[in-house]
Amino acid sequence: TNKYEATGSITFQGTKTLTGREMDSRDAYQFTVTENGETVVYGHNNGTGTITFETIKYQKENIGTHIYNISEDPITLGGLTIDPTPKKVVVEVKDDGSGMLNAVIVDEESDSVEFVNEYKAEGSITFEGTKKLEGRDMKSGDDFTFVVTEDGETVVYGYNNGTNTITFETIVYTQDMTGTHTYKIAEQPSDPVIPGVTNDTKEYEVEVVVTDNGDGTLTAKADKEVKDVGFT
Repeated sequence: TNKYEATGSITFQGTKTLTGREMDSRDAYQFTVTENGETVVYGHNNGTGTITFETIKYQKENIGTHIYNISEDPITLGGLTIDPTPKKVVVEVKDDGSGMLNAVIVDEESDSVEFVNEYKAEGSITFEGTKKLEGRDMKSGDDFTFVVTEDGETVVYGYNNGTNTITFETIVYTQDMTGTHTYKIAEQPSDPVIPGVTNDTKEYEVEVVVTDNGDGTLTAKADKEVKDVGFT
């Protein structure tokens, strides 16, 4: 009595792309290959753009068509979203009669297994300043407007609303805005004109450095404090 045995295998590969920032050693993702809801093997990219999967092994009883689904496991890195679309890979396993099983990907659409993650980071800063009125007390109606510009373009406005505190609208940053921003803050002419009151014509320059913390947050640090930005 003779016994015939045949074995074969296949190893998937794929690509991993990250948009929004450069990939680094933290970007080690895991991918799960399932068939009929059961886990078959795992894949890892190890912080690179290449996904390498564990080998799927076949025996004689595995001859036929196998439909696999590859999905990206949940991740905990801040600012990152997983690729939500599972990838389908269809493999045909055939016996060549020589003890070898040939495993071939037969679905043309599944020749390329590519997962794309998106990184988004956000941060903000809100300037403050002081407003003084000399010659009389500040009262309701003493409303002044202040403008923040960068490279001549208006970014946000600030208002004192009849008080000694200037509160500015918030400047919001995304990860493509990291680096140094140089703003100019000036008081606008009163509209309507407040009788007897002249505007402060000086201009402040504020430098803000925006850095990406790599966890979905940006830190924005200004070189001036509230006490340094005062209009009279």
